[in-house]
Parts: sequence; structure tokens; C-alpha cells
Amino acid sequence: MTLRMLVPPLLGFNFAFQAAPSPDPAVLVEAERAFARDAAANGTRAGFLAHLGEGSVVFEPGPVDARALWEAREARPGLLSWVPEHAAISASGELGFTTGPWEFRRGGAADEPVAFGEFATVWRKRADGTWKFAADIGIGHGPHAGPPADPVLAPAATAPAVAATPADVLAAETAFLAAARTSVESAYQDHGEDGILLLREGAPRAEGTQAAASLAARVPAVWEPREALVSDAGDLGYVYGVARAAEGADAAGYLRVWRRSGDGPWRIALDVATVPAP
Repeated sequence: MTLRMLVPPLLGFNFAFQAAPSPDPAVLVEAERAFARDAAANGTRAGFLAHLGEGSVVFEPGPVDARALWEAREARPGLLSWVPEHAAISASGELGFTTGPWEFRRGGAADEPVAFGEFATVWRKRADGTWKFAADIGIGHGPHAGPPADPVLAPAATAPAVAATPADVLAAETAFLAAARTSVESAYQDHGEDGILLLREGAPRAEGTQAAASLAARVPAVWEPREALVSDAGDLGYVYGVARAAEGADAAGYLRVWRRSGDGPWRIALDVATVPAP
């Protein structure tokens, strides 16, 4: 057999087994770290304005337009610093989230921190390949128990056969809210991922369905969804809106990230609300 006869089958073998690389959530960790570096070097206001995307929202405490808020806000002294500890990305590689601890120092890096909490950021990749945040929310609590941990990177799920729409994510949200009216704890146990992350004002981060369900049950809320969005692959989406401790109470904000693998059910991956824990 000649070399000329061998080459075509070998080429076909190589190409047949080449697969598109899975999206890497580490890119979101680097996007978040770059965001934090810019805020440290140039001030929080400049950092936010440099990294927000079109139509992005922040929470004050309910959802507001991020650009309008940060353009209207004067630059202030102090160092807001943060570190991503969890990241997840969609199978289509253009949507994901990060979360982790933040600290605030009144002067600079040499000062002791005077405020602590957790942040959550939803990231969207733009057509030019850059990442900008689509939603950013944070809660405050007491001092952190220890130094930041190395990031936990959740691999991208299997994309569903038929991509979902925002309406599908909102339908999952609606079903969850209906279940929560009967039992908050059961709703989170039934609709949360095994590794669900739950953040509430005044409380440390809860991880896992049991811990999340327990914390959520201690912080009752009435939810008012405002908008739902979904990844191109239809495997990751999020809902944000207004949350209240009870009907008629002051408005707070919430962000809930949903994921699914293949054509499986939607599960809550990340749940953040600025409703204070008792």
C-alpha cells in the first residue's frame, strides 16, 4: 500500500474525531478579575462603566439601568474589591455567571475592610468577542470566615435538542413561584440544582439544596419577575425582578439563574435577593 493511498483515510480519521472544544468558564473568571482590577486601579465608577453591556441592570435595591445609574453617580473614595469563587458558562459559550466575596475599604488596600458580602454577575459575550456584564447584584453580611477559595468551574451542560426561549425560562420561574407559595423549602428542594448557590442580605452564602432551602425558608419573599433571558443554546437563562418581604413591603431586587442539561428540567443554579434575612 502506498503512502498516497494511506493519506486520505488518515485525514478522514482525524477530522471525524475532532470535536468543537467545550466552552471554558475560566474566561468568565478572567473577565471578573479584569473588572475588579479596573475598579481598583481607576475607581469603582470607572470600573463599572468600562465593563457594563448594553441594557445591563444593577440593583439599587430593585433593578435599574446600570449605565444611567453609574453615569449619574459621582466618583467616591474607597476600594471595593471582589474575587470570583464560582463560574458557569452556557453550552453556546456566550452567557454565564460568576459569584464570590466582596470587601470594601474606606481608603485603599492598606486599610482594614469595613464591609463584606457576596456578589453575582451575569456575563454576556459581545459580537467582538469581549465580555460585558448583563446584570450585577450583591448582598452584604458579616466578615468572611476565611480567605477566598480557588474558583469552582462548572462545565457547560449538554445543549438541548431544541433551543429554549425566554418564555420557557419564565415558565420555569412561574412554576417555581407557584410551588413556593405552598412551601418555600420544598420548592427549592424540588427546583434547585444539587450545588445551588443562594445569597440573602445579612446571611453567608448557602450552598446545596438543603442549605439553600433552609435559608430561603427563613427569608420569605414575594417575587415580581420583570424580564427573562436565555442563552443561544437554550441551556442557561436568568430572570430578574423585584422582591419584597411581604405584600406592600419595600421593594428589593432579585436575580435567579436557571440551567438545564440536554432536554432535562430547568433547575436553579444561583439565587440572589436583597431581601434581608432576619
